[in-house]
Amino acid sequence: QQRAYDETEQSTHNKDIFDHCRSALDEETAVGKAFSWLVFRDEFQMGVAAEDDHLVQRFALAVLYLETQGDDWDLRVSDIWLSNRHECEWVYQDPFNGIRSGVSGCTDGVVDVIHLDDCNLSGTIPTQLFLLQDLLYLSLKKNTISGTIPAEIQSLFKLETLSFHFNELTGEIPSTINNLVNIQYLDLSRNLLSSTIPSEVGLLDTLQYLWLEYNFLTGSLPSSIAKLKSLISLHLEYNHLSSSIPSEIGLMPNLAYLHVFYNDFVGSIPSELGMLSNLIEVGLFGNSLSGELPLELGMLQSLKFLLLQRNIISGTIPSEIGKCIDLGYLLLHYNILSGTLPSEIGGLSELTHFSAFENDLVGSVSYDDEICALRFSGALSHFSLDCISEIFCECCSDCV
Repeated sequence: QQRAYDETEQSTHNKDIFDHCRSALDEETAVGKAFSWLVFRDEFQMGVAAEDDHLVQRFALAVLYLETQGDDWDLRVSDIWLSNRHECEWVYQDPFNGIRSGVSGCTDGVVDVIHLDDCNLSGTIPTQLFLLQDLLYLSLKKNTISGTIPAEIQSLFKLETLSFHFNELTGEIPSTINNLVNIQYLDLSRNLLSSTIPSEVGLLDTLQYLWLEYNFLTGSLPSSIAKLKSLISLHLEYNHLSSSIPSEIGLMPNLAYLHVFYNDFVGSIPSELGMLSNLIEVGLFGNSLSGELPLELGMLQSLKFLLLQRNIISGTIPSEIGKCIDLGYLLLHYNILSGTLPSEIGGLSELTHFSAFENDLVGSVSYDDEICALRFSGALSHFSLDCISEIFCECCSDCV
């Protein structure tokens, strides 16, 4: 009985789609052209009943092709699109690298993977694309697609990977994105998005990678982001985000990569960062962060990159930094740090880059200090201080 109900619902859904197209047929639009092709020129579907799921798939894929100027796509892909083959065969596999472009995956004849990276797509994202509700993977990166991200993207509730990276998308990140309940990888980076980050993003509890860098996003980082317990990588760099970094960020136990540099963040570095034992990279540079370096940073024993330059951080460099045993990059230049260098930095055997010039540090670094031993061993290849005027240094690689 349930199966009969589902089939009736699906049939009604498909019929509504095509009834709408018949009543609004306009050969000047991508929808109208797709409908005309499907009805009059698609030999593969001749004689197939309107409730056939393949009609919906072929219609949605045809609209995608026509709305994104398919005739200008990479010829290796455009030549097979709208062909008389099954839509699951609309794919080109590069013989050299094995990459499949087009309809790259189907399960039992149902499209679940679309991969059209760097295929010269332009135009806008058609809402009809979201009729493909079984999609698991959708990647349209490295094209010149413009317009907005349609709110109808909420229909792709099975989606696990979504990438619109490196296009020309504008407007906001739709709040309906919260319906992508299975999403693991979300990449909207390198576009022209100019909204705030919707608080609804915190509902994506399966999300592991969130890449929103190189946009024009404004407003604060919503505290709801702390609900992303599975998140591994957070990239928000090169935006216009402001306010303070929420202390709730310390509630994301799997976070390994935190990149929020070149924004307009203010306030202090939350001490709660010290709770993130899996952190590998912290990039907070190019903001207006102030206050002192939290002692809790010393708890980050997996940390390899601590990039805090170009802020207005004050106080001393805490000796606890010497507990970050895997630290390779420690960049603190262009702040207002004072005091002397803690000797514990010399115990960081993995340290290759350390810079603290353009601060108010004082004191001296002599040949006998452990940090000079690191320098002379060849491990510490870049060591930069204000050793022209403020600090006497016998082993710096650069004196500013």
